[in-house]
Order: sequence, then structure tokens, then C-alpha cells
Amino acid sequence: MTTNYSADDIERIINDFYSPTSQLSISERQQMNTILENCQYSSLAWDFAWTFLNINKSASVQFFGAMALSNKISKNLSELDDNQIQQLFQQLVQRLIFYNSINSKQIITKLTIALCQLILNMMPDKWNNGLTAIITLFTQSQNEFLLQQPEKGHLIVLDILTILPEEFSRINVTKSRRSSIRVELEKEFSTVLDYLQFIISTFNQVDILSKIFSCLSKWLEFGISILKIEIFFQYLFTSLNNQYLFDDACQCLTVIFTSPDALKYPSTFSRLLPYVLQLEILLDQYLTIENKEKVECITKLITEFGENLTQLIVQISMTQNSQSQNFCHLVMKCTNMKGQYPIEETCSELTFNFWHALKLCQLILNMMPDKWNNGLTAIITLFTQSQNEFLLQQPEKGHLIVLDILTILPEEFSRINVTKSRRSSIRVELEKEFSTVLDYLQFIISTFNQVDILSKIFSCLSKWLEFGISILKIEIFFQYLFTSLNNEYLFDDVCQCLIVIFTSPDALKYPTTFSRLLPYVLQLETLLDQYLTIENKEKVECITKLITEFGENLTQLIVQISMTQNSQSQNFCHLVMKCTNMKGQYPIEETCSELTFNFWHALKEEITSTNEDKNQAILLEIFRPYFEHLIEVLISKGQIPENENVFTSEDKELFRSYRLNIIDTMMCMYDVLGNRAIEVLGNYLLISIDQNQSWQRQESIIYLVGSGSEYIQSDENQILPSIFSLIPKLNFSNNLIIRTTLTVLGQYSNWLSNHQDILQNCVHLCINGLSNSELIESSSIALKELIKENRIYMSKYLHDIFPVMKNVLENVHIQSNDRIRCLTIIGYILSVHPSKIVIEYLNILLSPEVNKLLNYLSDIENNQNAIIRKENICTTLNFISVLITAIGYYDDQNNGVENEQQLNISNTSEVLCCILRDLDPILHMILEQYANDIQVTEKICEILSRTVTILKESSSLMFNTFFQILQNMGSNILHVEFLNFVRNTLLLFSKDTNQSVFNLFLIVLHKFGHLFNGDIQWLKDHVDTVEDIANFFGQIIKKLPNVIHHCPDEAYVLFIQFMKNGIQLHEQGALKSISTFISNFIEYTKLNQRAADLLQQNGFEFVQILLKCIGGTSPHHLIDSLSLPLFTLSKSYLQWTTHWVQQCLNDPNFPTSSAKRQHREALLKILTSERTRYSNFKDHINTFSLACRETIPTYETKD
Repeated sequence: MTTNYSADDIERIINDFYSPTSQLSISERQQMNTILENCQYSSLAWDFAWTFLNINKSASVQFFGAMALSNKISKNLSELDDNQIQQLFQQLVQRLIFYNSINSKQIITKLTIALCQLILNMMPDKWNNGLTAIITLFTQSQNEFLLQQPEKGHLIVLDILTILPEEFSRINVTKSRRSSIRVELEKEFSTVLDYLQFIISTFNQVDILSKIFSCLSKWLEFGISILKIEIFFQYLFTSLNNQYLFDDACQCLTVIFTSPDALKYPSTFSRLLPYVLQLEILLDQYLTIENKEKVECITKLITEFGENLTQLIVQISMTQNSQSQNFCHLVMKCTNMKGQYPIEETCSELTFNFWHALKLCQLILNMMPDKWNNGLTAIITLFTQSQNEFLLQQPEKGHLIVLDILTILPEEFSRINVTKSRRSSIRVELEKEFSTVLDYLQFIISTFNQVDILSKIFSCLSKWLEFGISILKIEIFFQYLFTSLNNEYLFDDVCQCLIVIFTSPDALKYPTTFSRLLPYVLQLETLLDQYLTIENKEKVECITKLITEFGENLTQLIVQISMTQNSQSQNFCHLVMKCTNMKGQYPIEETCSELTFNFWHALKEEITSTNEDKNQAILLEIFRPYFEHLIEVLISKGQIPENENVFTSEDKELFRSYRLNIIDTMMCMYDVLGNRAIEVLGNYLLISIDQNQSWQRQESIIYLVGSGSEYIQSDENQILPSIFSLIPKLNFSNNLIIRTTLTVLGQYSNWLSNHQDILQNCVHLCINGLSNSELIESSSIALKELIKENRIYMSKYLHDIFPVMKNVLENVHIQSNDRIRCLTIIGYILSVHPSKIVIEYLNILLSPEVNKLLNYLSDIENNQNAIIRKENICTTLNFISVLITAIGYYDDQNNGVENEQQLNISNTSEVLCCILRDLDPILHMILEQYANDIQVTEKICEILSRTVTILKESSSLMFNTFFQILQNMGSNILHVEFLNFVRNTLLLFSKDTNQSVFNLFLIVLHKFGHLFNGDIQWLKDHVDTVEDIANFFGQIIKKLPNVIHHCPDEAYVLFIQFMKNGIQLHEQGALKSISTFISNFIEYTKLNQRAADLLQQNGFEFVQILLKCIGGTSPHHLIDSLSLPLFTLSKSYLQWTTHWVQQCLNDPNFPTSSAKRQHREALLKILTSERTRYSNFKDHINTFSLACRETIPTYETKD
């Protein structure tokens, strides 16, 4: 295992493995490769990666370090807490700059990918507006190398901006997280655009400019709309004249031309056509100097535009515009390129696809039905009875053309640009002529046996079915389709066609027709056996897909048939089960079993959703044997292989995902069978123990038992007690079965709280697991859940658990999450003991930690260890914070025994007050050195905040202590933890007349006033802090207006300054919070005449700033946030607001001259309307904003 290897060992293996002179055997290389693969994903990688990223190491070792770091961030970032992630980010940035300074390209690429993965994983919750920050970080850095060579900073930024959208597809996150990251990236693309425009206008170095094109390409492939990059069209085509930028510009233009936006925004793409036509000049230029490569590139650009935008060219040809003809002339010029192919020219062939794309299909559809009735009959006749010499010599070519046209026609129907009524009449005509298509296809089947002709029949049928032709009309082809599966050359095309049939929306419309397909599907078993015999995996997978697609989409039909005397539905379930129980190890020897899981889900859903209880009971009786057999199959298929070395890293990931799908399927069995499902598992577990079966089989059964925890009632007494009684008898010869068992114990912690007689064996398994470094994680998770649910009962195990936990915590290699979990366990188990015992044990635990703190604080002369010293201090403070939270955790627990010790909150108060009193002088010592350090003060505030949250009113005993600690923090400390503590305390004690409580709020006001000092640049440079402060003020104003009442006038002045400056910020999250704060403050002024007077004095200036922002000085996507203050102001002080707005708008050039009279009048009208809803108000402000920005010509214009 990887834990047996030190960094030196791994380094030696890397050097041996990659050494060009190594004499390793194949088996030795395979073994080393396995070790290195495991090391990359081990917990050690966080440490050795940085050790390896050292210029004194070999190139292979450095590259391995960068690769390991990238892989760990990609797969295991959750192992790090927020502070460690921040530290990781800073280290990555430093290393990236360093390797850029020595131009180590391979490592630069890997580190850039790692940084991009980290940025994406931090978006948007942990890092809003990340791209703006990244640009600032590298282009305004004080790093000596970047100061000397600032262009290198821009190269780093361009690399990051290029790789980010590419890495998005690879991040390992949930769907909802992926969606929120996508939204954040799309929101920040405006920043990317601004930056690229800045690069174009500032630099002329080729190495910088060339990266612009690949950056744009990646964002387009990510899904950014073509509309957003239209400003670059001219620059892209102009860059083709620069021989050094030519290739990169070509690649970018190719991405644009092949964009899926082509048919979405025809007017935008039509603006590209003049640029494409101008390529003729460049083409002639390169033809003259006989530059074949450049000529071919230009030809590719022209033809790719034509191939992908044929519809646009056809549409333009229907107008008076001659551009489409000019374009065809240009393509013809390329087709007619002088010289012998392929010696003198290779361009003519590139144009053929364009002429294919410019088929008759669009023309035929546009001529239907008025200008060309019975067009399909005419087309068939035209090409199959032609007197053309070529078609007379090779008549099958005419049929190939016809089949292409008949296939493309229904597909092109969705793309034609016609009115709804025209589209409707064309559809009617196509449906009417489908009988001609059918007759023709039958003629082809009966006449030809060439594969190239017959294969087109199936794609033709598929396209007409997707067009909407009824399944009834192609029933005559059923037998031919299934028979054609025996032809290996037609097999793939037939499969695709059958899948289209099986997934047709007609399935439930015509059950009788689809029931006639079932016998054909059952006959697929013969074909399946045939391909299994010859071990043709691809064909076996295709047949399985056909069977399962039919089952998934026609489950209702199968269930209906089962209610008759017909045995076909049972036969079908038997066939699917055969596929589920496919022999071989997934995913190496078989990949079919997973394809069947969705069918069993669908079958369960169909049965359980049956309305009549009687019918549901009958169906359960019919299908119960299959479901119970399925459980046995899932046990077998989910078994871990005897030799895991057969798996590559990719196989391991696939198998992990496969086991999760098995769990989902097992949960369906719980849903449909109820307790019978767990009973079946219990029976198999008993058999496996009696027969001394492998640990792999027992592990698989236990794994499936875990999935039932959500379905089994807490009072279940029949089956689970017997299953848990078997746990001590399991074959614990491998850590994997122990880990799975521990996980299951945690899952059933709630049930075990009602069965404490069984709990004892479970506890000892957890305690024993803690002594094994590989089992600490699963043991601590299970133990934490067990204690959380059963703290009173578990308190008797304090003497057993505490020494083990102490040993685990003293292990220097323990992971951060495991450490936190172990501390939580100690806190939970101590929380139910008398305060004397709690304090006694805490002294044992905390004394070494306090001594460590004192040692760190005394080691001030050693500057080299300053960073490590600070990290250690933060780690110890976090240790204390976690303990406080766990000790203070209490929940209603009642085990039915009256004499049991009940939770005593006063004990908790005594314990926590004792801890804080002892810590107070140490915290002051820490602040003497770290008063202005954000990380350290965050940890201290976290301790205070958690204490107040737990003790509530009892924390008043410690109030003076808290106040002194806060006062000793530096003037620049105003982070979210500081604000959370003050807010929580104010919420608890706001009714207290004690001046010291109110003084907490004054500390925040004073700090903010000192930091802000009316400087908008400070707000812009600290948007995260500004967002937190705005949220804090907004909440206090809304929830605790009595606190604001006691504020001096200087506080209201500060609020007004904050309003006027803050509303001008361009960061969305911060502006939204500021907007809410302003709205709450305006509402509050109605309760306080001093504040109202100040608002009246400054109102005109504020409205003036606000309207400028709405009118164009702020980005348009911020309009929603900018609307709220104006809406609240108008509702609170209508007369003032109307007067101020009227004053501003009297200037015809304010906020811009584009806002005409009707726009200004509409704005005033909406302000004075009494019944306007906020959503309607926002729409009007948005319209006014667009008018100011010349985005719409008049107020009445609608999209």
C-alpha cells in the first residue's frame, strides 16, 4: 500500500521507472506503475507533491509531483479544509510563477491545469468573481520576476483563461454544483472579453496575441454564445494577414463556423459572409506565391463555412442579395483549382462536401407543396430513370442519391425558415408522400443486395420516425429489421433504427402494434448466445441495449401482458435477468449488466404506481421471484475481485460507479419488496457464514444491507437483530470488508439507538478499527454517528474510547478531517458526563495542545518557520473550536430509562466557561503577535462565536472576556467570523441595557469607518469583505433597529457614504448585498428622524449616482440589484424621489443622450405608480437602462 512508501522511496521508484537505461522487467514495470498510480491518489500526495516540485529534483520527479497535485485536486479536494485550500492556492500560484520564470513548459501546463481545477472547485461559493481576481493577481503582482517581465503574467492569465472552460468538463462535482459553476463562468465571461480586448489594444507580441484565438475557441466550445464574441470578427479575419497568427486564427474561425449557434442566430452569421468572401484576395495572394499549405487552410475555411451554413446560403439566395452566388463562385474556384490532384493541388476535394450539403433537400422543401406537388415521386424518377451517362453505367448510384435525399428531407424539415402555416402545409405534404417512400424502400429491399444501399434504408426509416411518422406505417418492416441483424454488415445500422422504434412516443399509443414486436425481441436471445459464444463483446453490448431499451420504454406494456395468460412478459424478464447476470468481471470482461438496471427501476416504478391494490398485489406476486433473484445477482455482480490489480485506475473508477448503481437498484428492491428485501439479504449472509464463503461475497451482502437504512423502520425487530448478530462472525480478513461493515454501522446508527443490546459488538469493532491507519476514517465516521444517536448509553465507553482517541490524535500523519471527527467523538461522549469529569479529561487532552501553543509563541526568533508556526497555531485553535462545538452539542434523547443521566446544560456552561477562562491569557498572547493576521483571528472568533451559540444567555458570564479579546484585534480585522460573533451576540443581548453589548456594534462601526474612510477604491479592492459588512449591517438594521437607534450621527453619515460609494461597485455578489443594506436602511429612516434628515440632505446626490449606474456606468447584468434601492426609495419617500429623479432627467444628456423623452416619462410614471410590483418595476428600469445604452431604438420596442 502507498502508506508503506516515504517520499524518498517514491522518488527512487520514479527515477528507476523513467530512467532510459533501466533494465526493469515487464512485471517490475507493471508493479512500479501500480505503485505510482496509487501514490498519486494517496493522502501522502498532498505532502510529497511539493517536495518533488523542486528544481534540484529530476525532470521526471518534478513532473510526477505536478501530475499528482493535479490529480489530487481533481479527485480528492474534499480532504482539505478551507484554510488548507487557501494555502494550496497560494502555493500553486508561487510554483506556477517560478516554473514560468525557468520556462519549464510541461510542468507549467500541469500546474495550470491544477490551478484551473482548484478555481473551478472554489466557484462560486468560496470564490466569487474568481477570474477578475486571477487577472489582477498575475498582472498586478509584486513578484520580482513578473515586475521585470510583465508580459509573462499575461501569458499565465491567458493560459488559465484558455484551460478553465476545457477543464470544466472534467471536474468531479454534482449536477447542481456543475450547474452553478457553469452559471458563474458564463457570468464572468464579460471579464474575459474585456481582458482580451485589452491585450489586443496593448500588446503586439505574437506569443501573447496567438493565445487569444485558442482562448476564444475554448469558450465557444464550452457553450458561450457567438453573439458575445461578434466584436472580434473583424480582428480574426484581419489576423489572417499576419503569417505568425495565421494558423491560430484559422483554428478559431473553424470553431466559429462549426458552432451550433449557426442556425440559432442567422443574422449574426450572415455578417460573417462578407469577411469570408474577402478571403478570395488572400487565396489569390497565396496561389501567386505557390504557398500550398496556406491555400489549403483558406480553402478549408471557405468550405467549412459553406458546409455548416448551407441553410443560410440558401436563404440569402432567395433574396435580392448576390452574396450567396458570390460564395458559390468562390467555392467553385477552389473546386476548379489548377493542377493535378494530389501532386500539384489538394484543395478541390475539400469542396465536395459543400456541394453535397447544398443538396436539393432545402430547395424541395421550399417548393412544397405549391410549386412542386408529388415532389418525392418526381425525385425518385429523376435519378433512377435518368439518361445521364454516369447513372446509366452505374444505376445503383442514382438509388444512393435518392436514399440520401429521402433520409435528409425529414431532418432538414426542422431547419427550414418558413412561416407556421407554410411549415404545416409542408408537413402535410411530406406525410402524404411517405407512402411513396415506403414503396420505394420495399423496391430497394427486393431488388438490391449491396450493403451500401441496404444500410441506408435503416437510417432513412429512423429519420422519418423522428420526423413523426406513425409506427403503424412501418410495421411491414418489423421482420426485415430483425432478420437483418444476422447480417454483420447491416447490424449497427439496424440496431440504431430499432432503438428509434423502441423509444418512439407511439409506444403507449399503439400497444397492440408494439406487442407484436415482443416475440422478435425474445428471439434476440439466440443472437445473444451466439455472440457470447464467440466472445464478441461489442455485439453482445448492442443486443443488450436493444433488449433493455425495449424494456425501459415499454414497461407498461410488459406489465399489462403479465396480467394475461401470456407468458411473454415473464420470458422477457428472464432475458433481461440473463443480461444482468452476464458472466465476467465488470468492466473488464463484461459491460452489459449495468445497462439493465434502468429496466428494473422502471418495472418497480410501474408496479408500485398501479392504483388498484388488488392489481398491485397480483403484479407483486408475478414479479416477486424476479426481484428476489435480482438481489442474488446484485450480490454476485457487486463483489470486489479477488485480485484488484486486474483493474487500471480507470477500471477502478468505473467499478466504483457500478457499485453505486447496484446500490440504487437495491434501493428499488427495498421500495418494492419492503422488509422482504432485507430478509433475503439476511438469508444469503447466514448461508455465506455457514459455508465459510469468501470475504468478497460477505462484503457485497453487507454493502447492500447498508442501502436499506433509509427504508427500515427504527422499531424493526424481526430481521435486523439476526443480521447484526452475525457481524462478529464475518470473515474480517481484509480491510475492505471491515470498512464496509463500519460504514453500515454508521448508516444504521438510528436503528441501533433503539437496540442497545446489539450496540456493544458494534462499538468494539469501531474502537478496534481506530488502531488501523487505513480504517481510521470509516471507524471514526461510524463511531461518531453511533455516539451522536446514543450518547447517554455510549457514555459508559468513555474509558475505552478516550485512550484510543488520544493515541490517534497524537499520530502526526492523521488527516485533518479524521482529526476533527475524533475530537467530535470525544466531545460528544464527554457532553453527557458531569462537569468535573469533563474538565478532568479535557485537561489531559488540552494540556499538550496549550503547551504546543506556548512553544509556538515563544519561537518568534526563527523567521524561517514563521509560516509553519502560524499554521500550527491555527490547527491548535481549530482543535479547541471543534471540541467546544462537540461538548456543547445536545439533542433530545430519551431511551426510556428514567434513571438515566439527562443532559445538563448548566454543566456545559461550567465546562466552557472554565475552558475560556484558562484560554483567555493564551489568546491575548496570540493576539500580541497576530492581532492583524486574518487566519489566526478568524480561528479565535470562531471559538468565541461557537461558545456564544452554545451557551446563549449563559455566555453573559464571559462577556467582558469576549469584549477584551475583540478589542485587542487589529484595526484591519473585520472578516466574516468577527462579524458573525458580533451579530450572534447582539441578537442574544440586544435588549440588555448594558452599554458594553452596544459597544460591540460600535467596534464594527469604528473599524469599518477606519478601513473605508470614504475611499471607493478600498471597496473595490476588498469586495468580499464589503459583501460581508453589507450583509452584517443589513441584518442588524432589519432585525435590531433598537441598536441603530443608539448610534451617534457619525454612524448614519458612514452609512450614507457607504451607500453612495458601494452602489457603484461592479461585483455582483457585493452589489446585491449593498443593495439590500441600502433598502433596509431607507426603510429604517422612517423610524428615525435624524437618519431621515440625513437621507434627505444626500438623497439627490445618491439618486444621481444611482441613475448614472443604471444608465451605463455599471454593467447591464447588475440592473436587478440597482433597481431595489430606487424601488424602496420611491415607496418610502415618493415625493422626494420623484423630485430628485425629475431634477436629474431635466438634463437631456443625463444619464446619456440616448434616453429620449418617452423613456424619461416612462421612468417617472413607474416611480409614481402606487400599485407597481417589484418585478414589474425591474422590467421598466431594465428597459430604461437599455435605452440609455442605445440597445433599443425606442421605449416601445420589444424583442
